[in-house]
Amino acid sequence: MFSDLGLIGRPLLMLCMMRDQHATDAKGMLVELFSLTPCEAEVAESIAEGRSTREIAEFRKVSIHTIRNQLKSAMSKMDVVRRTELVRKVLTSI
Repeated sequence: MFSDLGLIGRPLLMLCMMRDQHATDAKGMLVELFSLTPCEAEVAESIAEGRSTREIAEFRKVSIHTIRNQLKSAMSKMDVVRRTELVRKVLTSI
């Protein structure tokens, strides 16, 4: 394989990086930063990923009203009024 790349006899540096588990746990970060419940954080993260309220409800097997209530609560705790603000805050916080 290395001979195909012309790397035989040349110095080679291999860098392996591990992600910090805390940094990749967006839901946990939202819970910590904004005092959201795990369900509120999951809804906020799903909205930021572009999912609709209906899609989230179907995936979680709960009513759309439950998702709306959790979203409303998350938005209040995050001090945002619009979904676009929620998305921006989620993406800049994780």
